[in-house]
Amino acid sequence: MAQTIDYKAPVPFFDELTQFDGSLYIDRTAGEVTAKCDQEAADFMALNLMHDMVTGRRNVKDARRFISGILGWL
Repeated sequence: MAQTIDYKAPVPFFDELTQFDGSLYIDRTAGEVTAKCDQEAADFMALNLMHDMVTGRRNVKDARRFISGILGWL
């Protein structure tokens, strides 16, 4: 399953986003980000956390801690 959104992720964040979740695919040319997982909810959560990282609300460590705690409940 994959969820794709229009999102122009800033180039300086590419490394951090990859460290956060290897299932995020950034297409700079198309201006899109795709999350791939077997659960739709996890895709959307990864995309929301990606946005939190780009906007400075979370760092890699915090985002990974958050998603690992939540995924235990899915």
